[in-house]
Amino acid sequence: MPVTRQMELDGYKHITENVLNLTNETCLALKQLGVDTISDLLNEPFDTINKLDYYPTTTDADGNATQAPTKKPIARGSICLIMIFIDYCSYRYAKSDPITDWTTVTQDQFNKFRLLDNYIYAKKTPGKTQFTKDPNPVVIDEYYQVPQPPTVMNANGPVTRPPPTVPQPNYCTPNLQDQFMKGIKRDPSLFPTLKDEKFHDSWHRSFKNQMHVQGLHQVIDPTYNPTTPDEQAVFGLMQTFTYAVLDVGVVAGLVKVANSKGQTDRLARILWLRGH
Repeated sequence: MPVTRQMELDGYKHITENVLNLTNETCLALKQLGVDTISDLLNEPFDTINKLDYYPTTTDADGNATQAPTKKPIARGSICLIMIFIDYCSYRYAKSDPITDWTTVTQDQFNKFRLLDNYIYAKKTPGKTQFTKDPNPVVIDEYYQVPQPPTVMNANGPVTRPPPTVPQPNYCTPNLQDQFMKGIKRDPSLFPTLKDEKFHDSWHRSFKNQMHVQGLHQVIDPTYNPTTPDEQAVFGLMQTFTYAVLDVGVVAGLVKVANSKGQTDRLARILWLRGH
């Protein structure tokens, strides 16, 4: 069945509103770029999405809506969400299950993808992530070099180039990141869900207990300050996992409260949690 313009518009509306829950500002920024279908979104240059901004709408003295003269940047959290969705499209293609009807994509499918261990912890650039092409794709880690052409041209014709050297991990001295990823098995489903702010105190106690059980307690310790590069890298992994848990399991409570306080990026939400 041929894809109609209306089907493309409906698919885009479903993804932005029901799957990604993009903010009004983010939707406005995309609209000002002329993006109103998923095809438009996927074809936008990486740098354009990575630096997404928009002209806010203001009201003049007569009460008429006008466009502000200067642009405002979109919050990094919203941009990251778009980048992860672009990676999800690549992931579905890599497993030979490309998305043909965007209205069939569910928020649960998207959330399960972004919580995959081999996606969260992989060295990657969201929005540019490459996956192995098989039934269970994994991230092609940026740790390894991109293959180079076997020959190069010079004035005398083609010259064979030796294959690039691929750095090998040192299995004898695992770093803190390796120990963190291979240590305690972390399960986001064990964290409690905050559905009503009046249950915040009991939720917070249970949440803190899970953070300790799953080896993530340093994220909510306001006195902890990582100093070495390894400690900072592990702390970044902890923050990424915690943010994903909060964003998926606490949408009805914590995120609403954090947003009401003007805290829209992942670091601000975690800092808010550390202060409670």
